Amino acid sequence: MLKIALCEDEDIQRLRMKDYLRKILDEKNIKNQIFEYKSGIELISNYPKNIDILLLDVQMPGLDGMETARKIRGFDNKVEIIFITGVIDYIQDGYEVRAYRYLLKPIKFDELKKHIISCIELIENYKDKYILIKEKGNIYKIFIEDILYLEVNRKDMKIYTKDKVYEFVMSMKLAEEELGKYKFFRCHKSFLVNLKKVEYIEKNVLIIQKYKIPISKYRLREVKLELLNVLGEKI
Repeated sequence: MLKIALCEDEDIQRLRMKDYLRKILDEKNIKNQIFEYKSGIELISNYPKNIDILLLDVQMPGLDGMETARKIRGFDNKVEIIFITGVIDYIQDGYEVRAYRYLLKPIKFDELKKHIISCIELIENYKDKYILIKEKGNIYKIFIEDILYLEVNRKDMKIYTKDKVYEFVMSMKLAEEELGKYKFFRCHKSFLVNLKKVEYIEKNVLIIQKYKIPISKYRLREVKLELLNVLGEKI
């Protein structure tokens, strides 16, 4: 069951998008549940469990879409957020909350269909992926989407997630081979970062939540290009 939340203050826009979503999902025979909200406050107060995709209007009275997304990221780090907006001024802010895409008003059926299907494919192909590691005799299953970055000292590897740090033995070369296809990038000889988790660059440092990851001066330009590619995919 695919769960989608739609938060749009304009009734006509919201009903039209709901109809579009129904048609898209029915064509693909995808069982679904769509939740409707007229404001960011209503959404946060009645937030559904295990939501997959959130379509969120940016320009709403009261609590706007961007601030709503910031609050949601405080308790839901997994939902894919698609912003609906009439302007592109918010794209950099959207990177902060790891928005999946931006849709420009007026919303067109074909454009919505393309991005919804792409998002569903991401959920199916990325969110269920994991790696198995052995730490002190125990085997752990770590989902790719939960990894912030990896740090290696020779063959002593650390995986940093939001809640825990795992330590095990693996070479950086092998880690790159395993994770490169999921938009992980080696910004330094000792660090492999999940580009989708990067919040911003501060001089020669990547900021991911509370962590500061150094960027090699030889890779700074390439890191910026890779981040721009990830950001560019959102438009």
